[in-house]
Amino acid sequence: MPGGAHSTRHVVAGTRARSVDRPMRTIGLTVLAAAVAAAAAAFLPLDSHRGRDDGDVAVLEIRGGDGGRLELIPVDGGAAGPESVAFDGAGGGPYAGVSDGRVLRWLPTERRWVERSSSCAPELLDSCRGSQDPGREHECGRPLGLKFHSETGELYVADAYHGLRVVGLEENVSRPLLPSEWQGSRPFSFANGIEIDYETGAIYFTETSTRFRRREFLNIVISGDTTETTTGKILRYWIKTPKASTLEEVVQLPWFPDNIKMSPRGGFWVGLHAKRGKIAEWSISYPWLRRLILKLPMRHVQRASWLLNQLGRQVIALRLNEDGKTMEAISVHGAIQKIFKSVSEVEERDGSLWIGSVMAPFLGIYKL
Repeated sequence: MPGGAHSTRHVVAGTRARSVDRPMRTIGLTVLAAAVAAAAAAFLPLDSHRGRDDGDVAVLEIRGGDGGRLELIPVDGGAAGPESVAFDGAGGGPYAGVSDGRVLRWLPTERRWVERSSSCAPELLDSCRGSQDPGREHECGRPLGLKFHSETGELYVADAYHGLRVVGLEENVSRPLLPSEWQGSRPFSFANGIEIDYETGAIYFTETSTRFRRREFLNIVISGDTTETTTGKILRYWIKTPKASTLEEVVQLPWFPDNIKMSPRGGFWVGLHAKRGKIAEWSISYPWLRRLILKLPMRHVQRASWLLNQLGRQVIALRLNEDGKTMEAISVHGAIQKIFKSVSEVEERDGSLWIGSVMAPFLGIYKL
């Protein structure tokens, strides 16, 4: 979701500070604490899982001391948040976009990261490198979805702030794929995922919100913005067949789903960013609650939400079939549960699961 689950779908062809007396400060803090708690409760789980398989579900449990099957690869240079991964046409990589606007490539034989490209202007690269400051993402960029073109070898990037971008084979700075404004005069707000149809040449991308930027992601949940992230729904968009250009619901989950990747064993993996709760629905139904929460400092809401999200968290990803029934679930336990704060994506390749997170300072790999 911050990396975000995908909502809108498209096809491409200040105030002065002043003192207040103690009673007013106390009342304000009480209201703040209550509202933050209410906002954070948006991440408490719902009771049902519509579409859950009634039969046996394979559960992959990740624990500490699992014989070395889990490896955590720290991100280079102080950056964080390898949200999505991609492999080039020769099988090289993985590549991952991180918090400072760079796309990094992992060299497994050398056990190190190298820079592939950046979203920011060359003169900003040195100051951006290693940044985890959301307040600089509009300058440095925040690459999320990645996809290599199988024929040209170009790397396509969905940058949350800079829109759709492409990196040529001999380039190290991404360039805009489209003008900064499209569909009339509306600029990108929160580009997130990207996919290429090699048969038609069409590029599909997703935009998490048309109102809020990535650093304001919690506003998407509590504002009632139209997005399937907040509902937990996974939708199928039909390209061909008599249902072409229509959407249908595949499943509704009690989590906030993020990236979706096909599995070579069938079905598709869904990364789960966080639990979904009834307050998320109440904030949509009750405007007064929504207005109250939106007035709070977002850093407090985000912190409280993260803390409550960790309570009882176990499932971090699901493998679903085309009908939305659960085939496999990944759960984390013990110390590992504290490490995986959220999961954005699971990419299955050559008998391993590459686990990306928009928040973690590492990329995970689990050998099946």
